[in-house]
Amino acid sequence: MSELEKQVNFNLLMIGVKLNAFKEVLSDNQLEVYNNYILDKVKILEPDIRLLLSPEQADEVLRGFLG
Repeated sequence: MSELEKQVNFNLLMIGVKLNAFKEVLSDNQLEVYNNYILDKVKILEPDIRLLLSPEQADEVLRGFLG
């Protein structure tokens, strides 16, 4: 695994930890607003994600966020 892949995996792990923490402390409405913000940003960054990762990895990451 390359250093870049390690960094991306770490960042994804940290995002997951933060989302789980927010699930515990935010109201349903606040959580929906937060999740929508993240989804919007992931959509904007999709071209960059596809440049940084292999096609398979990018598809996996984007599926994880965008379904």
